[in-house]
This record gives sequence, structure tokens and C-alpha cells, in this order.
Amino acid sequence: MTSIVIGVDIGTTSTKAIALSPQGQVLAHHNVDYPLLRPEPAAAEQDPQQILEAVLAVIQHCVASCRQAHADARFLAVSFSAAMHSLILVDDDDQPLTHSITWADNRAAPWAERIRQEWDGLAIYRRTGTPIHPMSPQSKLVWLRHEQAQLFARARRFVGIKEFVLHRLFGQWVIDHSIASATGLFNLQQLAWDEGALQLAGVSAEQLPQPQPTTHALRGLDPDIARQLDLPADTPFV
Repeated sequence: MTSIVIGVDIGTTSTKAIALSPQGQVLAHHNVDYPLLRPEPAAAEQDPQQILEAVLAVIQHCVASCRQAHADARFLAVSFSAAMHSLILVDDDDQPLTHSITWADNRAAPWAERIRQEWDGLAIYRRTGTPIHPMSPQSKLVWLRHEQAQLFARARRFVGIKEFVLHRLFGQWVIDHSIASATGLFNLQQLAWDEGALQLAGVSAEQLPQPQPTTHALRGLDPDIARQLDLPADTPFV
């Protein structure tokens, strides 16, 4: 039996996947590009549905290639990495209210400066380990809270692109400690959402994904997606 692990990277310009043997032999790889949207000056957004479709496409390609080459292919796991600092506002029906606002978006710059100068930004930085910068979701949330209050009030959840993708696959809102540590909202000592940072951003812990170790495995893939990918529904997604 040919054992295979698939690694997926959700990047800013494309999503890539690679299928490997446990010994590190490359068995298949694929990538799908997508554009960076700039609807206004300083904006840098992407379509989360387009990225979800890219994720499914690269996994499906690797699975099909491996099954064609190895009739006894057995997929041990699918593992993810992703670009940090993205933010998506999600409504009561788990539908995105915004595009994925990427790390390159600079519209929160004036609010990041206010956090640094007026709102004890240094203490937040010391607790969360994330520099006070417009790239971070915390600064983006402060900007949206103050400048797009109606949109902000409609949001039930605030998530990143990897969390959005995993929710579509498993129906769970989870975030790994690594991605959480780049939000400016996560207390590195407590490994939990930081109350002071949340208060400044105007969100609650219940509106954010549940933090999990980077080794956390999701099982119970959506049946339709499992069929689309040609993977058993109990395949661990790490």
C-alpha cells in the first residue's frame, strides 16, 4: 500500500498542494492562481469563495494523480499552512460579508497609529507578540468598527481565510495557535484570546474561531466534498 500525505499552502497569489510519501518523495503537485483585488487605494482583498475552489482543485488534482499512478494509494492526512493576517466578516448564515482582507491591506494604518500612541499598544504587543500594524486583524477590526460600523454590526464572526476554508469542509470554526498568534488578539502566555485586545477591537471570544494546537486534526469531511475530492470522509485534515 502506497501511503501519501498531502500538504496545502493557501498563499496570497495562489494555493499550492504537494503529495508526498512518508519518505519525502514527491508524488504529485499542483497550484491554482487568483488575483489580488484593489477596489480602492490601500485595499488588498481576495475572493474567499475563489480561494476555497482553488483549495479543492489542488487537492483533487493531487488525489487523482496519485490514484492514477498508484492503485493502492492510501491518504494518511491533508495538512495546511496559510498566509497570516487575513480577515473575513461572516454573517449569521456563515456567509462572508466581505472579501478576505489580506495582510497587504493598509487601510487601517491611521487606527494602528492610534492604538500605538493612545490605546496602550505596547502592552497589547507584549501580550500578543503581534506588532501594532495595519496588517494585523486587530488593527483591521478597530478600523472597521469605527469607519464601517453598520457592516461591523452585521458580523456574527471574524475569521481568517484558513478558518473559512476549514469551516466549509467540516462545519467547525477553529484556528491554530500559529495563525491566532498573528491576529494581535491572542495572548501568548495563556494560549487564549486576550481580553484587553478583544475589548479594543469590539469583539468577543465567541465571535472568533476556537483556538487549537497546530497538530489538531479535523475528521468528518462534508460528504459532498469527500466525493468531489475522492477522499474518505474520515481522512484527518491537520
